[in-house]
Amino acid sequence: ETESEVFGWSFVFDLAIDPKVKQHISQAVAGAEWWLPVTGADWRHPEGPGSDVFSISPDEKEATKKDGGMVGGGSDEESVAADAPAGPRDFPGGRADHPVVQVSWNDAVAYCGWRGGARLPTEAEWEYAAQYKGPPVNAAGVAAVAASEANNGAAASEGAPAVSLTVFPWGDALLPLAPGENETSPRAAAGAAFGEADFSGRVHRMNIWQGDFPRRNTGALGGAGKSQVLAGGGSEGSEVGDGWRFTAPPRAFLAQNGLGLRNMLGNVWEWVSDTWTVEHERGHLASGGLKVTVSVGPSAEALVTRPALLDPQGPPSGPEKAKKGGSYLCHKSFCYRYRSVARHHNSADSATSNNGFRCARSTAQSAHPTSADTN
Repeated sequence: ETESEVFGWSFVFDLAIDPKVKQHISQAVAGAEWWLPVTGADWRHPEGPGSDVFSISPDEKEATKKDGGMVGGGSDEESVAADAPAGPRDFPGGRADHPVVQVSWNDAVAYCGWRGGARLPTEAEWEYAAQYKGPPVNAAGVAAVAASEANNGAAASEGAPAVSLTVFPWGDALLPLAPGENETSPRAAAGAAFGEADFSGRVHRMNIWQGDFPRRNTGALGGAGKSQVLAGGGSEGSEVGDGWRFTAPPRAFLAQNGLGLRNMLGNVWEWVSDTWTVEHERGHLASGGLKVTVSVGPSAEALVTRPALLDPQGPPSGPEKAKKGGSYLCHKSFCYRYRSVARHHNSADSATSNNGFRCARSTAQSAHPTSADTN
């Protein structure tokens, strides 16, 4: 049993909860009142009573078919759709292939161990994998060594495939060019940055929040799972949604890097093995240090060498564990953690409706993971 099953409850994002369930809840997390304790919420019932990742009733199938996967049933109900509870139209085809949620760090460690030789990646391993920008490689070609955000957000490696630091695994643009587009094409004439006047020819690469957090998520007004290519103009408040309000299946978006990894950013938070710390002190010192560019004046920069750790890790033990990647609830106005170097933490026994994990395996050639199981 998972810890949520043992406890008999777990935290659920309030917008996803059935109103019939919500009316009996009188508590909330102080300072984050959108998190409510729901009796009966667990990995199989992410929103509690009435939700089941393995169940689609005939009525639900017909409703999804009639509305073409549209959340809320169409443009006449957009305001209702954006703040409606989670329902079958949010998960066309069911949820069996969506990432598991409502798992604690302890649950994730136990599951990876049950897989036989698998484990959670370290924070640095996870970040290195996210930042990899080389050509596609096979499992034996990856040495997952990196520095975390606590190590100045800089990746350090010795004989490992090169990585370069960007905001996201694919680059610095939240909405990069879609396949087949280029900077000179008419549709891509506008800037790449999020919030600029025109998003033509650009594509969503991850599942995060669109709209007014935490009240209205407009990500699926065009239909759950619809194309993420942005064909017209827009603004930060009215951009075409990424197609999802809650979790998305693993292949809903393009792979995010040269390793072919998907959903490293967005969708669900991913537990890593590290105990939470602000400063990483455990690890092996990289020979030669790390060259970084620093500001030395209002308009001057200099290249300096700083000590860098290989695979820096948190303390051997502690109550808070680290997690990476952000989730479908992240919005820049509140949670700008859908970045490769961003990090967060929670107690080892905590579970929520936006928290998952992925397992990693070590090879004979390296003590670091060279493949990942997305969960």
